[in-house]
Amino acid sequence: MFKLHGPITASQSEGPHALLRDGATLVRNVEDVLDKLGLPTPSKRERATVVLSLLPEEQRIVNSLSSDPIHIDALARLAGRTPASLSTLLLGLELENQVTQNPGQRYTA
Repeated sequence: MFKLHGPITASQSEGPHALLRDGATLVRNVEDVLDKLGLPTPSKRERATVVLSLLPEEQRIVNSLSSDPIHIDALARLAGRTPASLSTLLLGLELENQVTQNPGQRYTA
């Protein structure tokens, strides 16, 4: 069982905290889920193979990123999109392990 953590002082967090107390796994990133399921975390080489199957727009976004974090607003300007529409695309890429969201809405490949 998995549960995302919420603010400790919020009454809405009482249920999730009870689940965590009772043994649920705290999910911080995709690696936590893969580890709990006993699945290997893809290497950079394996992720590079998946890049070949990305849609052209997704590929352009991944190619725009490097190891230096870039803010979503700057990336949106480069991609000619709004931050809101780019956010959906980035979430999909994040779930495919193609991009990483860093603190402050900064993304890396």
